[in-house]
Amino acid sequence: MICQNWTLTSINLSKSACMKRTFIVNYPIMISIGGIEKYLYYLMKYMLNHGIRVIWMQNARFQTEKVYDDVIKDPRLEIVKVSPNLLFWFKHEHLNLSKDEEIVIFSCTTMAKLKADTIVRSFPDLNIKSIYGIPDTKGDAYYLETIFCNPLKSIVYRCMRTVFKEWESNNHLCFYARKQMDALENNYHIYISNKETKLLKAVKALPHLNYDDLEERIKRRNFTIITIGRFDFPHKGYILGLIRAYGRLKEKYPQIRLDIVGDGPHRFKVIKEIEKLNHNIQKDIKLLGNISPEVLPNYIKHAHLNISVAGGVAVGAVSGIMSIPARNYCDGECEVYGYLPEYLEYSVATSPGNLVDTYIERAITMSDYEYKKACIESYESVYNSHEVDPNYLFEFSKSVNRYLVPLKTLLFLVVIDYIKKAKYFFTVFLKVRINKCFEK
Repeated sequence: MICQNWTLTSINLSKSACMKRTFIVNYPIMISIGGIEKYLYYLMKYMLNHGIRVIWMQNARFQTEKVYDDVIKDPRLEIVKVSPNLLFWFKHEHLNLSKDEEIVIFSCTTMAKLKADTIVRSFPDLNIKSIYGIPDTKGDAYYLETIFCNPLKSIVYRCMRTVFKEWESNNHLCFYARKQMDALENNYHIYISNKETKLLKAVKALPHLNYDDLEERIKRRNFTIITIGRFDFPHKGYILGLIRAYGRLKEKYPQIRLDIVGDGPHRFKVIKEIEKLNHNIQKDIKLLGNISPEVLPNYIKHAHLNISVAGGVAVGAVSGIMSIPARNYCDGECEVYGYLPEYLEYSVATSPGNLVDTYIERAITMSDYEYKKACIESYESVYNSHEVDPNYLFEFSKSVNRYLVPLKTLLFLVVIDYIKKAKYFFTVFLKVRINKCFEK
């Protein structure tokens, strides 16, 4: 009997080893440079180059950011169009999947996760694991109840608490940072087990510190502040505050510069904020736009201080730039917490911080020895915490249990999504009408 069980196990393991791996990216819009996009870019690139079938569920309405062209236009990538018609909750082209595939479908918003589960439901006989990588600590894309008022808010909250509890107990959740785990636990009063295993691992190893660039950086000529982030407010609202802080400090420190890497739907707000400054101050601000992750280090290596959030903090630090995490969802001024390495865990924090001005001044005026030490510590703090495993999601999927949200619950959440869309368009329409009234 023991021999028989061993034989069956061996056959199952052999069968699993022979199954072709398929990765479905359920993130339909790649139009900006952000932590999610960068992670998916490197992940898709790695998988395509290692014989893994990659399918991208693409929203046909939006143009893809050109910096991702080497992956998006790769003939090995399979693109399945998702209907942009908002009347359809989730309508897409046919997915050609088979029983000899080990399939992982990866989503990055709550509604996308629910849509991914409808794919799992459509293929009951296939080996499909649906994983939700939670990339933020707040926002209605992740916490559906937040845009509603009671009593609907309470109803949606209770529903989502149950859903997240089931997703957690069946190992459907992973996270980009620990603070995202804390936020989910605190919001829904649930416990995240085995936290260490649920942190997404990096796809690429980090480069070694370039000491030649560092020695040049220590001189701090034309002191350049850099920020890397998507123009998406209020999430990245610190960018507007940083422009104001730069304007205040420019008269006292005429050698400072400000380089802004990124783009997004609120570009007009960034331009408007810059235009408020004196022309002599404006001329030393550069909007560099979206830059490919592959060449970004060459664009930022001249900088002296990196003030960003989320993945932008790490991007600057691994280039040997002294780095400071800013507050996410910062309204008004740019608030920060302190320099790396001490505040590395604050890259996705939303708690109140301190005005950025004094931190910039200290970076400008500190001794060469202090500055060099701060740059090295920024680099080492990210390098030493950087775990690389490009196959992480497939390994993690082995612990994922099959669970599908009950159809009754799913139908309720689909209705909630339509209400959310209607609320958004009504708000936009109302703003347009009010602006026209004031124009008259």
